[in-house]
Amino acid sequence: SGGTRGDGRVEVGEEGTPDAQLLMTVPSGGLHDAWSTNAALRAMQPAVDEDFEIEVKFDSLVTGTTQDQGVLILEDELNWLRFDFFSAGTTLNLYAASTVAGTSGEVHNEDLGMTTSPTWMRINRAGDLWTLSWSLDGTMFTQATSFSFAMNVSEAGVYVGNSGPAHTM
Repeated sequence: SGGTRGDGRVEVGEEGTPDAQLLMTVPSGGLHDAWSTNAALRAMQPAVDEDFEIEVKFDSLVTGTTQDQGVLILEDELNWLRFDFFSAGTTLNLYAASTVAGTSGEVHNEDLGMTTSPTWMRINRAGDLWTLSWSLDGTMFTQATSFSFAMNVSEAGVYVGNSGPAHTM
């Protein structure tokens, strides 16, 4: 599924090679965010409602204020979790939020004190326990937070968002 604005672009770079990448772009202007109403550009796939782990590598760097890229776990269009890296303008932040009945709330917001790429994110679900970890090398991960959130998972995937400058993930 895609975002609700319909103005983003999804492509595959270096298709058919070991270096193939999913490229997702949101233009400047307008709100492409996963907050209360999910208007982020996303690439989702069906997911089984059971324990799982997702690991994602982001080669792109979020540098403009309010640019974000991450993972969405959906129950439906009114209930979901979002895990992302975002820019506050000067440094990289690690973020998690939950949305219940269309109302979003922050779960975790950590200033990582740097701007760098690539970055890795790992999300682990064990029952209702969700654990978010991150890495700069894809090998050594730092656990950022664990929290409890009950949901019936139906989809999972990556997303890109902004509420300002254009961004390509």
